[in-house]
Amino acid sequence: MAKATTYAIQHGAWVDNTNGTDNTCANAQCTTHWWLRSPGDRHTCVERVKDDGKIDLCYGVDKTDVGVRPAVWVKY
Repeated sequence: MAKATTYAIQHGAWVDNTNGTDNTCANAQCTTHWWLRSPGDRHTCVERVKDDGKIDLCYGVDKTDVGVRPAVWVKY
């Protein structure tokens, strides 16, 4: 599970703010979902990690309320 940054929220990222009154993510319980780079189970879908930490195998590629998280491989 992860929190959205203030920047992401200002640019439309959805947040679960069930214990708060607005979409500012000021609440410590506030979480968001993000896309994975893996394709979904259909050509119009991608996988995502939901705000509760579970994997969703088909989230529409046309959705604009979902964030991304950088991932890198580091060789040392």
